[in-house]
Amino acid sequence: MAKSLICNSAGDWQEVLELRDATLPAHPTAGHSRIRMLAAGIHPSDFGMIAGTYGKAKVFPCAMGREAVGEVMEGAHQGEIVRIPEELGVWAEQIDAPSTGLFVCPKDLKPEQLALSFINPPTSLRVLEDFLTLKADDVIVTNAGRSAVSQAFIQLAARLGVKSHAVIRNKTTEDETWLKSLGAAGVWDETEDYSKQFKAILALNQVGGESVLKLIKTLRDHGVCVTIGGGSKTPVRYPTRELIFKDVQLRGFWMDRWTRENPTKVRPMMELIWGLMREGKVTQEIAAAYPLADFKEALTKASEGSRRGKVVFVASER
Repeated sequence: MAKSLICNSAGDWQEVLELRDATLPAHPTAGHSRIRMLAAGIHPSDFGMIAGTYGKAKVFPCAMGREAVGEVMEGAHQGEIVRIPEELGVWAEQIDAPSTGLFVCPKDLKPEQLALSFINPPTSLRVLEDFLTLKADDVIVTNAGRSAVSQAFIQLAARLGVKSHAVIRNKTTEDETWLKSLGAAGVWDETEDYSKQFKAILALNQVGGESVLKLIKTLRDHGVCVTIGGGSKTPVRYPTRELIFKDVQLRGFWMDRWTRENPTKVRPMMELIWGLMREGKVTQEIAAAYPLADFKEALTKASEGSRRGKVVFVASER
């Protein structure tokens, strides 16, 4: 028996998620490997999938969770650490997955860091590299500055010699110290008129609404604002003035699409990110870790807007 978090239908997670026992065969069937989950992330996109509002729909009922790593207990790649295939749902104690195509991971990184390496750091890297050719001393800015994406964005920008600014809600001295330790040149509260303090060439939007309008106002001529999320769930007004007089671009990015369209580039990108993790140049802060049995506490914690760092599920026995 192995427990798995099952979503019965689209809706609020408090109403549609339940922890169920799943019966696995004594041994995985031919062509499959049995994987024991070691660590799994909880992301805004997970909540979107549960609600039925994310870019790719699930067929309910199904196991949930997008990003996790586990140890292969039996079958091909036995003893290796692999990424658990997202399409199977990763919030499960154990899972049998097709052996072909399993993504083998290094063993010298902590499972919690590995489990958070496939979505947020790659998203940040692609935004930094694919929309503009950034030069040393260029200025960039991100909102939702405490988010895991922003953490990676700031750290990867420092690697390029680019000056990054982070915008957060309810800024504290502790937040400012922390984000500057990651490499941020400036940390601003959403209520501040920071658009007059610097001019950016690239902006990363995860919030929408009034927040992204403020980001766009910081852009210099021919700047680009890339949207990867809409955390505020409020629409963006068309920034006519900036579009006409600054010729700014408003773009979108979805990591899932990039991965589908660039399959041969995924492994080299991950090797780069893992190398930076080994050097301590890319880290993902962990706010809290819970076993699957405590999923209600875990998802409540992950829903907190002021939270710093990711909430993860971990194996009950490590």
